[in-house]
Amino acid sequence: PPAGGKDGFVVVFDAATGAPVAGNLVGGPGTDRIYDLALVPDTGRVWAAGSFGDTAEFGGFVLTATGGRDAFAAAFDAEANVTFVFAGEGDAADEATAVAGAGAALYTAGTFESKPWTLAGTTLPGSGDNADAFIAKATTVAP
Repeated sequence: PPAGGKDGFVVVFDAATGAPVAGNLVGGPGTDRIYDLALVPDTGRVWAAGSFGDTAEFGGFVLTATGGRDAFAAAFDAEANVTFVFAGEGDAADEATAVAGAGAALYTAGTFESKPWTLAGTTLPGSGDNADAFIAKATTVAP
């Protein structure tokens, strides 16, 4: 289960009372952060973007970082269950810092320092010593 330096979480609140009704932790022994959340109107789904180090648990999904930190984007249903997660892989600090979308499409953006960096089977070479930006789209996030 999540534990370590820092972990992320998603909590669902009752609209009428404001009381928490469900939640889910994201993380593991490394430092794990959620940088951005987006609510999908009329579905109750929440999307998250962030980074994780070491091994991190996302509901029933377990990811292992291949470098210092790996970027991730995850989809949560209305009960805060993780329904989808994907991560970029590289040997340095990589972060997903923004997330948005519509319907069943999730869009995320961030930076990667890894040279090369791989996301969903696509490898990007990077441009030298500085961080590079990425924008990605996933269309298989609908539960």
